[in-house]
Amino acid sequence: KQKQNNRTMTTAAAYDPATIPQLESTLEAQSKDISPYNFQSNKTLAKLYKCYPSSSPSKHQHYATMLLVTLRQYPESSTDFHALVCLMPESAQREEACASLIRCAELLEGAQFEMFWETFPSDYKADERVCTDMRQAILKVFGSVYQNIACDVVAKALGYGADDVAGMKKFVEGTNAVSISSDGTVVEFALTVVNSKRSVAQNQQQSLMGKINLGSVSHLLHLPQ
Repeated sequence: KQKQNNRTMTTAAAYDPATIPQLESTLEAQSKDISPYNFQSNKTLAKLYKCYPSSSPSKHQHYATMLLVTLRQYPESSTDFHALVCLMPESAQREEACASLIRCAELLEGAQFEMFWETFPSDYKADERVCTDMRQAILKVFGSVYQNIACDVVAKALGYGADDVAGMKKFVEGTNAVSISSDGTVVEFALTVVNSKRSVAQNQQQSLMGKINLGSVSHLLHLPQ
């Protein structure tokens, strides 16, 4: 019933600029983890900005917030992210706050995880909630393809660097369906139909990324688990 009410609200709001403040508040609540991710609400807000360009003086800031909360739902949110970008004016897309996140989404989609962390804005990297979401998402992508991966490869992909494998292991210990091997050299993922025969060693990182990027990361979401 709640979803139905939300759908009714966003459908009506799509034609009423008076609802912009409410939709902006909903967006801010999502960014603070007060409210759950709501793509329909965010899309409605983006549509209203497009129809009423002078409706909100802070809309470019809210565009960036939209992209960030959507990026935090990676990899399931790839389609959502592209839909929001298409609703944004080119001027907003070119602004650094949005441009950097658009580039980050491209890197994630291409499984270029190390470069993603190099590109990800420092303010977001300083936010533990955001980093946790992104690291868990990358682990999910790995687990969709591989049964085990060398610890140093995973450490770099999660933004710790090869010299902070210990930090990566501490993070992995609190993640469901992921564990460290008894000898401490490999990250192991719960078996699925897809990953049951795949693994990657320390010297195979390039091969790893190539296999993940099957057209795009979003392709993995349609593989049987």
